Formats: sequence, structure tokens, C-alpha cells
Amino acid sequence: MRQRQFGAGANACNRAAQVVCDIVSDVAHPRDSFRGGASDDEQTDENLQLGLGITFSENVGAELVFEYEMETGSSKLDEGLLSYESELLGASLGRFYVPFGEYFSSFVIGTMLEFGETRVNALSVDYSWEDRLEVFAYVFESEVDEAGENNDKPDWGLGLELSSADDAVKFGLNYISDIAESDAGFLDDFNGRYRSRVGGWNAYAIYGMDEAIITAEMVHAAGKYQELEPQEDQPAAWNLELAWFPGPVYQIAVRLEHSDELADEPEWQYGVSVSWRLHKNINLVADYLYGDYKSGFVEDDNDNELRHRNLVAAQLAVEF
Repeated sequence: MRQRQFGAGANACNRAAQVVCDIVSDVAHPRDSFRGGASDDEQTDENLQLGLGITFSENVGAELVFEYEMETGSSKLDEGLLSYESELLGASLGRFYVPFGEYFSSFVIGTMLEFGETRVNALSVDYSWEDRLEVFAYVFESEVDEAGENNDKPDWGLGLELSSADDAVKFGLNYISDIAESDAGFLDDFNGRYRSRVGGWNAYAIYGMDEAIITAEMVHAAGKYQELEPQEDQPAAWNLELAWFPGPVYQIAVRLEHSDELADEPEWQYGVSVSWRLHKNINLVADYLYGDYKSGFVEDDNDNELRHRNLVAAQLAVEF
């Protein structure tokens, strides 16, 4: 069954074990610069995440992921699902990220194309053919309304993934019926209501070698939101990464990403990530990203035009 994938900054449970927990601490320091001066304001986000994977039988399992925000002291269930997996068929039921996009990254800092990530109450089914072709479809509870309608009408998505015999090469193509359901919350300022639904496309390619992994992915809204300003009514982004493994305990990754009409995000962003496995159960990751904003596209609360930003993040992951 197809699963979401992560790189060095993984926040997911190891599904091979019967009961596995990861505790992850993230610390991020963004600094934005304005035209006419630089801001010294810094914000630190510290989160702990606890994941639990349980195997009931050879085919049936469950996953729970809890997140604790240290700044607010609040906690929430990030994911909770039951899954069934056989040689050909798979299914998931519960609250989870639907399989729209792969979002593979070796960085702690998420990619800009994660605006397509959609965590909802859903049912997903998939079918695999000789481990070379997988097709999947899902339906999920709508949390955003079309004006004049209610939430009884579900949303849906479908996709496929092609793999080489050794899994070294993968290609995927996905479609979701309503990208406004994503965690990005495009229509939060409109009380989650819109005049017409806008779908979304996703495509990705992964090439894995013994000493490196190359990934490319894009997410693109299939239409325009009539509620949003013309300069941000059809968001899109792509991401390109190369991860290199110079030794058994080290990983170095570089990223280049681009966004178009994606609110509050840079037009271009690039940087480097270094990972060091201190112990078989302890992993340390550090990121740096530099972003350039499109001229006149983003302003802060004081109407200062943002010119560029620097992002620094670190993660210490303990697995047991």
C-alpha cells in the first residue's frame, strides 16, 4: 500500500515494527528582510511529535500521530487511521493525509509545494500490479462549502504510480477534486466558502542510487479562485532536490524550489541540509534556506515590502 514518504526529517512511525514511537523536536528561526531595512524579529517554533504504529495481524494495522506545541502547551491528534494491506489490495480509513502528492524531502523545513497537503477524514483504496503499477482512489469529507450548498457532498481524488523493478525509479500523477480542502486554508478569510470548486494536479519523479537520491515534484491548481486576487488566484509550486550520502552516518542535501501565485511565499528558494546520525536511534538535522520574493508581491503587517528571507531549522529525532 502506498505511504507518504519522508527524508532525513522524517516525522512518521517506522511501520515495520509492531509498536514504534518517534519523538521529534523541531526548532526554526525565520528572518525576513524588507526593502529599506532588515527586521530583527525572530520566531521560534518548537514542536514534539509522537507516533505510534500498531500491527494487529499480518494484514491489519493502525497508526496514531500526536503533536504537542511547546509554545502554546496544546496537543492534537495529527493522524489516526486503520489500514488493511494484502499483496494486491490496500485500504485506509480515518483521519490522514490523502495520497495527493509525495512531498519527499531530506529537509526539516517543508517544501513550498506542501500547500497541496490535505489531511481529512477519508477512505482510500489502492490496487498494485506486480509491484510495478499502483492505482488508487479516495473519497473524503468536505470541510469547505460551495456557496449555497452544504457539506454533504464528498470530495475525491485519484492517481497512479509507476515503479521500476528495483524501485530505483518512480513516477506519479495525481488529481484532487478540491485543492481548497488542503491544510493551506486558501479560503479561511471567506469562512471556507467559494463560488466554484478548483481541483489540483500533482506529478513527481524519484530516482534513487546507492549514494544519492534525486527528486522532482510539482503541485498546480487546475483553475482560478474567483474569491482571490488575480496575482494569487491559481497557486503553483515545484521542488527539485538532490540528497548525497558521503558515508553511512552522513547525508547532504540541496534544494531548489519555485512558486507562482502562492500567497506569502518567495518566488525562488534554495539551500542546503546536513544530517548526522549520532547513534542508531538518534538523528540530528540542520537546514538553511534563502528565499527571494517577487517584487511587490508580499508585505508585512506594517506595509513593508518583503525582499528576501533566511530560514534556519534544526531537528533532533529520537527513535525507540
